[in-house]
Order: sequence, then structure tokens, then C-alpha cells
Amino acid sequence: MIASRFAKLKNMIALSTVGLVATLTAGQRAEATNFTQMPVQMRIATVDNPDNYLTEGFDGVARVFGPQFYTCGASLLGTGRHLLTAGHCLEGFETGDLFLDFGDDLVLSPSELILHPQYEINPSTVANDIGIIELAEELPEEITRYNIYRDSDEFGQIGDKVGYGGNLTGDGGIPEFDSQKRTGQNTYDAPAEILNGLIPGFTIPDGTQLAYDFDNGLADNDAFGVVFGPDYANLGLGVNEVNSVLGDSGGPTFIDGLIAGLTSFGFGGDLSEALLSTDVTPSFTDSSFGEISVDTRVSFYADWIDDVLEERTSVPEPSFLAGLIAIGAGIALKRKKGDRQSK
Repeated sequence: MIASRFAKLKNMIALSTVGLVATLTAGQRAEATNFTQMPVQMRIATVDNPDNYLTEGFDGVARVFGPQFYTCGASLLGTGRHLLTAGHCLEGFETGDLFLDFGDDLVLSPSELILHPQYEINPSTVANDIGIIELAEELPEEITRYNIYRDSDEFGQIGDKVGYGGNLTGDGGIPEFDSQKRTGQNTYDAPAEILNGLIPGFTIPDGTQLAYDFDNGLADNDAFGVVFGPDYANLGLGVNEVNSVLGDSGGPTFIDGLIAGLTSFGFGGDLSEALLSTDVTPSFTDSSFGEISVDTRVSFYADWIDDVLEERTSVPEPSFLAGLIAIGAGIALKRKKGDRQSK
């Protein structure tokens, strides 16, 4: 059963891991329930009313949307025209397929999609799940830019998670999708490579990912404590924790206002026997209490991010720049007008 689900992952990744838009018909919703069987799930699931976690903050976190069944998140970096997201949010798409919604009627198309050169998702791994979205022009200064977390002390720290995914409670079930931005907190428990062996044949590269479980204040559902013993027993924030759900892919986890993680994947008792006793709905990976989730570790990729931004924000030689200004000023104005008309 596990092997067959992994065999579907590569072809289904754009659907199974990036969530659903809010306009699903009844027939499409039935199809969507199959995605909860996939090993890679993205989620924010809360212990109580999900509407309590709605936020108008984090204005630099955009909703990335496009084809039917697609939703992700992305965070604006210091350049003002580059956004950090998960690699699987970009795989298989062209720039014309996707849009970024910052709210307040600001909807833009990417000018380029940049995947990490060693990005890989297949039946045996999720590796280097990180990418950058480039915009044609810098956004207004009023929109918040974010810096990345560069230290390696993420474990035990409380993170603020932000995403546009479905909403439901920690008791499990099928999420509802309303494209609303929500935020909540969880704590990183351990480097994700500690999970190697929990899913047969699946390996996480060392140092690249951050793992956390979904606690409800009960020791029986403390996945890390049950699976790895007393040294990892931690009820976290108890009933104040959130998890991530379909559609939260690529959304940030902030530590001290810095992007420390990107929502990447997770799994429950249906994919790992080790979680059968902790997952409150062990037959499904459905964002319920006792499951484990994983973020891409941004600090590991700091050099790659820096290199991409430096390459794409370098200033041309003065004489060449003057020529561009003289020749292209009218084109730039028409492009702005066209962008405005196309919204």
C-alpha cells in the first residue's frame, strides 16, 4: 500500500501537495479526498475554530494560485521582487500558469520561476524542496519584506506559521478551502533526518529539513515522545498548536520575524506504523493530532538564496543602463498599464 502511494507521488505532486481552491464542485471534492492518502501533505489544522486563526497581518506573504486544485504560499524577500516558496509549488509550471495575490487587489504574474538545481521528489525522497519566484518589477515599499533565518538553533523555538490552506480541527477530516490567510504556532522538535526509517524506503537528506509534531496536550498523541522516547517527549504548545494542511505548501514559518522554514510535507499512521498509536485518525494522513510534519530548513539554503538574489539584482554598467533607460522607458510604461488592465 505504501509503495503504491509513493509510485503515484511524482505524477500527482502538483495536486496532492499544493491544495485546492475554494471553488470545488461536489464531484471535485470527492476526488480531492483521495489526496489525503498521499505521503506529502500540507496543512494548518487547529484544535478549535479555524476562524480564530485568520489574520490580516504578514502582508508580504502572498497566495500563489493558478490551475484548478492549486494553492501555495510565498514570502517576499528583501529585494522586493523575489519570493521564497517550496520547490514543488513551482515544478511543472510556466510563468503564465501562476499568479500571486497580495490582497488589496494586487495580483501579479511571475516573470521567472527558479527551482533549486538539486530539487528532487520521488518515491524515495523529498530533497531541496525550495524555489524562488521572480517578479518583473519591485513591489511598493509599503509591502513587508522578510529576511531569512541563518542560525542553526531552530529546535525548541516557537515558530509562527502562515498559510492559505484548508481549515479544519485537529480531530481530522476533510479540510474546507476558502483561500483565507491564517497563522498559528508550533515548535520545531528535531532535524528531520531523525525520521529516516519511519516510512520504508524513504530518506531525508541530513541537515536540510525541520520536523515537528501536532500536539494536543496528551502524552499519548505526542508523536516524538512516543516514537523516540523520553528525550524527545514534549507536549509543545498543547491545545494552542497548529499544524499545516493542503494548500499551505511554501508558506513560511517565522522565528523572530525571519523565515526559518517552508511548509513541505508530512505523514500519519497510514504511511508509518510508528504513528499508528499517536495519530488520532491512523487510517488517513489528514492533519490530525499525533501526525508529523516537515519544513524545508531555510538556513541550510542561505548561500543558494544569496547567490540567486545577487545574480539577479546586480546593477549593469552605467553606459549600458543609460541605454536601457533611453530605449525602454515607453515599454516599461506600457507594461505597467497592461498589467493593470489585465487584473
